Amino acid sequence: MEKNLFIDASHPEETRVVLKSDNGVEEYEYENKNRLNFKNNIYLGTVSRVEPSLQAAFINFGRVKHGFLAFNDIQSDYYQIPTEDKDRLKEAEEKIREDLKKTSLEEVDQNSNDNHESVNENNIEENINETTQLDNNNFEEEKLNAEVPLVETVQPNQNVREKLKNTYGVKRYKIQEVIKPGQVILIQVTKEERGNKGAALTTFISLAGKFMVLMPNTAKGGGISRKIFNSSDRTKIRSILNEIEIPKSMGVIVRTAAEGVSEESLKNDIDKLISEWEKTSSKDSGSSPVLIHEEPDISIKVIREHLSSNFKKLLIENNEKFEDIKSYISDTSPELNEIVEKYSDDLDLFERYHIEDQIKKALDRKVWLPSGGHLIIDRTEALTVIDVNTGKFVGKDSLEQTVFENNLEAAEEIARQLRLRDIGGIIVIDFIDMETQKRQQELLSKFKQELAKDKTRTQVFDISRLGLVEMTRKNVSAGLIESFSDECEECNGRGLIIGDIFSNNSVDTDLLESEAVVE
Repeated sequence: MEKNLFIDASHPEETRVVLKSDNGVEEYEYENKNRLNFKNNIYLGTVSRVEPSLQAAFINFGRVKHGFLAFNDIQSDYYQIPTEDKDRLKEAEEKIREDLKKTSLEEVDQNSNDNHESVNENNIEENINETTQLDNNNFEEEKLNAEVPLVETVQPNQNVREKLKNTYGVKRYKIQEVIKPGQVILIQVTKEERGNKGAALTTFISLAGKFMVLMPNTAKGGGISRKIFNSSDRTKIRSILNEIEIPKSMGVIVRTAAEGVSEESLKNDIDKLISEWEKTSSKDSGSSPVLIHEEPDISIKVIREHLSSNFKKLLIENNEKFEDIKSYISDTSPELNEIVEKYSDDLDLFERYHIEDQIKKALDRKVWLPSGGHLIIDRTEALTVIDVNTGKFVGKDSLEQTVFENNLEAAEEIARQLRLRDIGGIIVIDFIDMETQKRQQELLSKFKQELAKDKTRTQVFDISRLGLVEMTRKNVSAGLIESFSDECEECNGRGLIIGDIFSNNSVDTDLLESEAVVE
C-alpha cells in the first residue's frame, strides 16, 4: 500500500499534517499557533492542593486549570519522608523489581514448551500495568505509540504483589503523608485538558527520539517494542544495547522504528536524548511554575512517529518548514532524504490532493462503505456508538454472505475512522447480526488486525449476547469533531432542530389567548 505524508505550513495561523494511503486520509494532525499543544511538555510546577479522598494532587504548572497528578504517578524521590525510610523504600523497590521479573519469567516457563522467547516477551508485555506505587515506571503509552516495555516493568497478579510487599515490609504510604502543598515538583503532561478536566500529569519523565525513548528518572525500566516480532532482530538490538553506555539511573525503550537500524544510529539517538535531558534537568530549580522543556512542533513529531522507508513521498508546502524538516531528517534518517520534496504550485497542497474534501467527510455522521453499506457514528458524553448498515449493498450470494462481507468492510473502515477522527474512550459497535459463531470470530479477528495499525492503545472485548462489540481507545487529545466545532447556543449541543410545539392544528389558538392559559 502506497503511503504519503503531506505537511501544509503555508498558513501563518496553523500547521496541518496528513498521512494518506490508497484508502484515503488515514490520520490528520494540526497545530494552531494560538492554541499550541502542550502534551509531553515538561514543567516545574507547585503542588496547589492535596486530595486524600482522590489520592491525588493538583499541580499549578502555569495553566488556568491546574493539572491532575495521581499518587501512582509520583516518583518516590519526591516523598517528603525521613531519609532512612526513603532509602529502605528504594532498596525494596529494587528487590521487588528483580523478584517481579523472576516471577514473571517463571510463570511463562510453566506455560510454554517451545518458542520460549516469543511467549516470554508477548505474554509478559501484555500484563504490564502501572498501578503499583512500588514499581512506578509510569510513562504514557501513547508517547511511545503503544510500545510496551519488557520484563523489567512487568507486574504479576495482585496476590504476588501483595506477597512481595509483605516480604520486604514496605509501608503503604498515603499521598497526604508524602506530598505537601507548596512543594515544587518536576512534571510532564501526559494528557491535555478536555472540557472541564485539567491536564493529566506524571513525574516519570520520558523523552522520545526517533528510535529510542529515554526514561531519565526510571532506573532498570525499558525494553524493546513488541511490534518488532523477529527474534533475531530483537537479539541484535539487545546486543547493541549492551554496548551502549546508558547511565544506571536511566532506562530506555527501543521503538518499532529501530528495526534494522545500525548501532551508530541508535547510539546517536540515545546520546541526543541524554544531552537533552541534561539541559532540561539543569533548569529544575528556581521559581515555578515554568516551562523547562517544550516538544517540537507538530510536523517534526509526526515525522518522528510515522516516517519510514515504507513511505513514497513527503511533501512540504512552505520554504522555511522544508529547510527545518530537511535538516531534521538529514540528522536522524539520512536514507529518507530522497523522498522529501518541496511543494510549489499555485493550487494549495491539500486542494491538489483533495484532502480538504476528505476531512470534511470525516465530520459527517454517515460514512459510506465501498460496496454501498454505511456507518452511522454518534458521539455522546459517555461513549461513541457506531451502527453498521447494509444500505445499498445487496450482494450476489446468500444474505449471510452479504452481511459478512459488509461487516468486514465496516471493520476496516471503523478502524480507519477511529484514527482519523481520533475518537477515544468507550466505543460500542453494532455490527449486523450473523448467525454462525465462526463468522463472528472471523469478523472480530479482522477488526483486531485493522486496529493493530493504530498507534494509540486499544482494547477489544468479545461480541456480546446482543451482538455488540465493546472496545476502548485511549483518549490522547481532542478529537477531530471537537477541534473543528463549537456547541450550538440554540440547542445546547443537542444537534436537533426542535419544531414549534404549537404547530399542531389540533391546538385551539383561541385558548392560547384566554386568561386561563395565560395564568
